[in-house]
Amino acid sequence: MEINRVIERLASCSIIPFDADAQEISSVAIAAIQEKQEREKGCEFCSGNDWRDRKNIPLQGSHTQAEIVIDTDNSIYVSNMDDDISINTVEIKFCPMCGRKLSENNG
Repeated sequence: MEINRVIERLASCSIIPFDADAQEISSVAIAAIQEKQEREKGCEFCSGNDWRDRKNIPLQGSHTQAEIVIDTDNSIYVSNMDDDISINTVEIKFCPMCGRKLSENNG
């Protein structure tokens, strides 16, 4: 079932007005589903078909101009802008900035 349809169905469920627990449960469920829907869009650091479409994450406290790059093959690495090299490539499953699950299709 699509997320939008689940949200609509939960919002339209008739809840007895005096049942505060049921209303709270429904509200929390809707908020969680909406958060998941928003997270699936990705962020400026993990969305885009090509790594050049993505914003790099500035590395704080570095003596050089280094950035963290999330590549389209689900790897993350530190790129030293001064030397144009990458160090320690690691495969990741989730974007470290927004939490979106990265897959083979959405990088």
